[in-house]
Amino acid sequence: MASRDLRTVRQEYVGELTGSITGDVHCYGYAIHEGICIYVSMGGPRMAVEAIRAKLSKGDIVSCAPWDAPSVELTAGEGNSGMYHAYMTNIPEAKFTSLILVHERAVVPNYNGASTMFLFRTDDAQATAKLKHHVTELVNVPVFDAWADYLYTAGQTAGLVRQTRSAGAIDVLTVDLDATAWTRLITGGLEQNVIHLADQAA
Repeated sequence: MASRDLRTVRQEYVGELTGSITGDVHCYGYAIHEGICIYVSMGGPRMAVEAIRAKLSKGDIVSCAPWDAPSVELTAGEGNSGMYHAYMTNIPEAKFTSLILVHERAVVPNYNGASTMFLFRTDDAQATAKLKHHVTELVNVPVFDAWADYLYTAGQTAGLVRQTRSAGAIDVLTVDLDATAWTRLITGGLEQNVIHLADQAA
């Protein structure tokens, strides 16, 4: 079972968020998959932060403007409104609001067909354990703890696990939830004696 320990997701200033708002909203990290913003961390005056949240929630485009690079467009995608889970902290005495938006696809995995999920990696051990948990939920064959390292490395080799475009010190993996492909990876590992059914006793 995947660890339930709380881990710190690193943040780092990457630029200013713009989009027809009044007030400076700073971005402390984002992740994008196929043009869809799946994670963004921001901070600034509450009304300005709320304005950015509203635009993203409606599927509008918000730009992140680094000081030393071209702007990056952030959007939930056309027609994808209300797709974000919000985690907000308000500090009234500092007139500062911190907001993290995480896309539905990164919060609620879909195990009922070929889909994509996102894994926030704090270290390889955590990512390995989380991936093993998701594969266990996905496939209709037993998956043992001793196979976790194999699934993590073989999944990357097969392109089922890959790096997500991101900025701001956040590390996100894109994981294909393809039951057929993961089952094939497991049976292939057994056939090649890389993993063993006897590992269930480990």
